[in-house]
Amino acid sequence: MTNLLSLPLSQRSRLGIPDQVAPFISVDREVRLFAGFLVIRSRCSDPYFHTDWMGLNNEAFTVLTPISDNARNFGLLYRKATGEIADYEYRSGEGILFGDNFLHSTKPGASDEPVALLCFQFGTDRMEHWPAIYAQMYRQVTQVRRPDGRFVRTGVRAPEELRSQYLSE
Repeated sequence: MTNLLSLPLSQRSRLGIPDQVAPFISVDREVRLFAGFLVIRSRCSDPYFHTDWMGLNNEAFTVLTPISDNARNFGLLYRKATGEIADYEYRSGEGILFGDNFLHSTKPGASDEPVALLCFQFGTDRMEHWPAIYAQMYRQVTQVRRPDGRFVRTGVRAPEELRSQYLSE
């Protein structure tokens, strides 16, 4: 599999992600891919509602798209603006894109074979937004690409200076 973090913007553009979010974020040059990873599930017994992003003014987004044929066994539950819980069914060749305050969960279900979703997290190329973005990505991935293009570690393996600079424990 190609490392999506190293793809030139022109190749990522074929996915349509930069064009979809550009009107909603602050960008100097280009939409920046922060991380790409796989979400693998074979069972979900109870919903775990959470948000990926809060209070960022949509300077960061998440895209989830299925890469296994059995993804219909696992949908996405989410809370509508009205407060109702709705259901999104993953479809091959499509993805769901969301930003701030999108409360969601894997839909309970089970599969004999693991279900694989490709997840992209991306957003602004402006470093002034990075401390708030990093604080929310800190426990989701082990390494991220900052808006300025540098790669840094996250989580417990992050250097102490990064943890103290960007996180208020």
